[in-house]
Formats: sequence, structure tokens, C-alpha cells
Amino acid sequence: MIRGGSMNTTLYLDAWKRFVKEDVLDTARINKLILESWYRCKEEKVNPYLNRGRNLLTEKQLHTIKNKNSMLIEIATPYLNKIDQAIKESGMMALLVDPDGYVLSLTGNEKTLNDARKINFVEGVQWTEGEVGTNAIGTALQTKEAVIINGAEHYSVASHQWSCSATPIFDDSRNLMGVIDVSCPIDYSHPFMLGMVTSVAYAIEKEISRRYYQKELELIHQATQLSETHPNQFFIVCNQKQMIVAASKSFRERSPQSIGMNLFDITHNGYQIDFEMPFLSKEGNSLLGSCFYLSEMPA
Repeated sequence: MIRGGSMNTTLYLDAWKRFVKEDVLDTARINKLILESWYRCKEEKVNPYLNRGRNLLTEKQLHTIKNKNSMLIEIATPYLNKIDQAIKESGMMALLVDPDGYVLSLTGNEKTLNDARKINFVEGVQWTEGEVGTNAIGTALQTKEAVIINGAEHYSVASHQWSCSATPIFDDSRNLMGVIDVSCPIDYSHPFMLGMVTSVAYAIEKEISRRYYQKELELIHQATQLSETHPNQFFIVCNQKQMIVAASKSFRERSPQSIGMNLFDITHNGYQIDFEMPFLSKEGNSLLGSCFYLSEMPA
């Protein structure tokens, strides 16, 4: 469900002024999403008069964060490139943001990027509700929903001249991977922004899912080969979620229901891990899962 949206700018500016000065809010006239976010910001003592982002990563820190999110960046970049021309021509910019609200990349219209620099809306800045108040990126991270936030719907004055649309990206296990955002000065705002970020996020999620499925298949293939080569060894093979996807013949004979169980269940049912061996993908050497050689604990 997509919530949020623009209403009369003057109405929101007047409501914002009353809320930050007098703590009074006309709840009947304010969108529920904005209302809840403004209250969160007040509770977290966010400065409504903040005129730029404050928490900027150093080059070294940004490099570390980009490494940590390398798969997201690699998958998202081709999709962001596809909308790049449309973004530039529309006076907008597109951002990829990590789950902690740090901007990993941003591209778009040169003038818009220049305007963004004035409020530190740049690569490496943290753009969460706690840092800069109600905003599409931070509020999408908070609510786990797609949102559009315009003008004075933003809590801090830094973003009052901006219109922003953002949607979260999830992996197959509904873990938050990050956020896609399209932002522009309010004069260039267009309803298609929200549809654009939602479709890009959906395409990225599909690719994440495809890659995960490929990894799982490769892991099972490698595990099967190991089982055939060492039928009498006592081991299980787990994916990165610690779920058992394969086991040796001798272990399956002892525990026929083990496939699909969790490693934790096995180690708390009379087995101990003797040693662990990682399974790496043939291409790229990324971790697929692990093989755990087991022995039965003495009764």
C-alpha cells in the first residue's frame, strides 16, 4: 500500500509552523503518514530549522559502506542507468540508499545535483528521519512502504523546497536491502516519480531473488557431489540462513527429516560440530553456504 502524497502547500506550511512552535496539529487535515512521522521527529528532538544534512561519512567510511552493500549497488546500477536520461530531462535525481539511510549513489540533472549539494544531499550523507526529519527516504525506511513527500510535508526546512519519492527494496526473506529515491525541486514534481521508483525497486528485487535461487542451486549441486564422493562421512550442508539443504547418506539414514531443518535444531538434538567448511561459488568466490562435519554427543 502506498501512502503519503501532496496536499495544499500553504495548508502544510501553516500546519508545520503551528506544530513546531505551539505543538498543535489539526489531525483532521493532515495525512496520517505525515502526522505519525512529525510526531516521531518531535519525540526524537529533530531540529525543524535544520537547513542541511549533518552526518556525512568520510571517504574511507563511504568506501567501507559501499563494499558492505556491493551486491545491491551492482544489481541496482543497470536499472538506475535505464532511467537516467528521463531523470535528467525531468530536472530530477535518483538515489540508491543503504538500510541505515546512507546515500550510496546519486545521479541526475546537473542543476538539481548542485541544489542538492547546498543542503548536503550528497553521496555519503545519512538521510534518515532521526537525522533530517520527515523525508521520503527516512520515512520509507521507517514505515517499510513507498512514500511521496512534498514541500512543507518535510519536517526540517532543509527539504521544504523539495519533492521526494522513495520505496524500500527487500530480499526474499523480507530483509530490508535499501531504498530507491527520486527527488527534485518542488517545481519539477510529477506523480510519475512514485511509479518510477516502485518499478525500479520491483525489478531489483526480482534480480536479487533470481541470484539467490541460482546460489541455492549451485550449493545443492556442490553438496550432492560431496555426498557421492564421501558417502560415509557424517555431515550436513546449510545455506547462508543456516537452513539444511543437503546431508550425507549416513546422516540422512540417522535423521531422515533433517532437510529443511535449522542448524540450531541439529546442534540441540544430540549432535556437535567438529568443523566447518565453506562452500564458495565457482565464479566470483562468493559464499554459498557451509558444510558442517558432525559427531554424536556422548549420552
